[in-house]
Amino acid sequence: MLIGGWLRKQGASLQEKVKAIVVCPQGVSVSRLMFIELRELFPEFAFLDSLSVREFHEYELDYDIVFSPILLETDKKQFLASSFLEREEKFRLRKQVMLELHGYIPFEVNIDEILNIVRKHAFIENEQLLEKALHEYVNRDDKPSVFKHEAKNFAANLSDLLTPATITLKKSVSSW
Repeated sequence: MLIGGWLRKQGASLQEKVKAIVVCPQGVSVSRLMFIELRELFPEFAFLDSLSVREFHEYELDYDIVFSPILLETDKKQFLASSFLEREEKFRLRKQVMLELHGYIPFEVNIDEILNIVRKHAFIENEQLLEKALHEYVNRDDKPSVFKHEAKNFAANLSDLLTPATITLKKSVSSW
């Protein structure tokens, strides 16, 4: 029951997410780097694959949008993005995509501006760690499962429940 419920939950959440692919003509390594950068830039999307142009024309999975540095023949929404995204281009691309898909421009928090304010009014021991912590805080997932709970509110994970003592072995069963 637990596994079935989890699989249904995961399937439903994948159906709700925008499914994206990355197509890059500059080889597997560059395509993979672009894929990772875009996945970090759009954590609310489900990124399915990074593909070459040839693989794209043979691609059979359902997707909603395409990111690529070149124009492609597709009836899906396509967003042009260079293979190596600079900071300003990331902001521009995120605003463009969100406006096109959801009809709004998301409010962006500029970590550099926050650091400048902190520098004016406080001594910073480790600026890199502060910047990393600010990025993690600003880009955190607001779902309750992310926050740490006290031990009294502990929710068991599947690995906590599936132990040798709770597993029953049988030669065959009628369903999974």
